[in-house]
Amino acid sequence: MNMTWRAMAIGLLFAIPLAASIYGIPVQASEVTDIVQYVGDTPSAPAAFSLGLRASRTMLRPMRQLHTKLLLAAVEWRGGGYHAVFRGVHAALAVLLVLLFALAARPASAVDLSALACSLAVLVGLGPFSALFREAYPVNHFLVVTLYGWVVLLLAQRGRGLAADLMAVACVALALLTLESGILVAVVVVAAHLAGWRGVSRRGLALIAAVVAAYAFLRVGYLGIGTPPFAERDTGFGFGVLTTAEQIARFDGQRGVLYAYNVLSGVSTILFSQPTNGTWTHAAALRAGTVRPWMVVQGAASIATTAVIVACAVRRRADGGRAWCGPYFAVPAVVIVANAVIAYSYAKDEIIAFAGTFYALAAYAAFRTVLARLSRADARAMAGAVLACAVMMLWATRVAALHVILREQAYSVRNDWVDSKATEPVAGALRSEALRVPTISPRAFPRWVPAWLGER
Repeated sequence: MNMTWRAMAIGLLFAIPLAASIYGIPVQASEVTDIVQYVGDTPSAPAAFSLGLRASRTMLRPMRQLHTKLLLAAVEWRGGGYHAVFRGVHAALAVLLVLLFALAARPASAVDLSALACSLAVLVGLGPFSALFREAYPVNHFLVVTLYGWVVLLLAQRGRGLAADLMAVACVALALLTLESGILVAVVVVAAHLAGWRGVSRRGLALIAAVVAAYAFLRVGYLGIGTPPFAERDTGFGFGVLTTAEQIARFDGQRGVLYAYNVLSGVSTILFSQPTNGTWTHAAALRAGTVRPWMVVQGAASIATTAVIVACAVRRRADGGRAWCGPYFAVPAVVIVANAVIAYSYAKDEIIAFAGTFYALAAYAAFRTVLARLSRADARAMAGAVLACAVMMLWATRVAALHVILREQAYSVRNDWVDSKATEPVAGALRSEALRVPTISPRAFPRWVPAWLGER
C-alpha cells in the first residue's frame, strides 16, 4: 500500500465517525424550511439560480438557491426523504474535506503519516470546525467554500497545464457565487503560487483575477448589491455580546475600533481557541471563578500547538532560509490573516472556519518536523516525546468533544421540531422525519462529560 492510500485510510478513521455524527442531526427548522419552500416553487435549476441573483440587496449567493433546488430534485427522484438527502450530502462533504486534507499533506514516510494523524486531530478538534456541521442551510455554504479552497490547493500542488488552470478558475467563480468569503479561494491560489506550489500557472492567476473583476462588476455595477450596513447583527465584544443598537451607540463614530477588534479576534480564535464568536468566554469564566476542565483543555492544546508551529516556522532550513517561507507555513499564515480581515464586520466562528482548516496544515508541517527530531534516542527526545503525547491527548479530547457537541445539537434540533406548529406540507414532512431521528438527551451523559467535553 503506497503512502497516498495509507493517508486516505488514516483520514477515514476520522471522517467516518464525523459523518455518522453529522447524519444523526435532524434537518433544522430555522432557515431550511423557508428556503426550501421559497426555492421549491421555481420551475428549474436555472430559474433558482436566477432567483438567487436578486434575492438580497446586500448579498450575492445564487449558488445557495441552486444547491437547494438540486437537493430538492434528488428528494423528488427518491420519492421523499429530506433527511437522507440533506444530511447525507452534508456527511459526504465532511468526508471529502478530511480526505482532501489527507491528500494535501502528501506524506512520504512513516513519520509523515504519524504527523498526519496528529494534524487530523487538530483539524477535527479545532473549535470553529464544528460550525461547518452544526447546521445545513440545507447545504452548509461555509463548508462548500472551504472545500473549494482545498481543491484549488491540491491543484496548486499537483496540477499541470490548462486543465488545472480552468478547474481553479471554476472553483473561484463558484465559491464567489456561493458566499462572499469565496474570495479566500483566490487567496489560496495566489499564496500557494508565491510560496512555490505552481500547479496553477500565471495564466490561471490572470484568469482568476479576471473572474474576480467580473464578479465585482456583476455585484456592484450590474446588480447594485452593496455591502452590509454597519451593525447588521449582534456580535461578541470583550466579555459579552453587543446588540446592533449597542454597537451603533458605542462605535458609530469610531467603527474602525470594532472592525480591528473583530479582525484580531478572528486571528486569535484560530491560534488560541479564544474568543468564541468574539466573546472571551474563558477569561469571563476565570473572572467569575467558573473555569471548567474543557476550557483548560482547549486553551492548553491550542497554545501548545501554536507555539510549536511558530518555533518550527522560524527555524532555518538546510539552504539557510526560514521554514516559514515554505508553502506549508506560508499559505496557512496568509489565509488566516485574509480570513480574519474579511470577517471585520462581526465575529462569527463559521466565517473563520475556512482558516481553521489551514491552521491544521501548518500543524502538520510542525508535527512532522518535531517527530523527525524525536526519532533520536536521547534524553531530550524522550522528554519531547512525553510532551508530544500529552498535547495529542488534549487534541484527542477535543475530537471527542466535537462528537458530543454534535449529539447535543441533534437533541436540540429535534426539540425545536417538537415545539414547531408547522402546517405546510414541506414543513410537515421535515418535522415528521426529524421526529423519527433517534437522539440522546445530554442529561443522560455521565457527569464528567459536560465538565471535560463541554461547549466550545
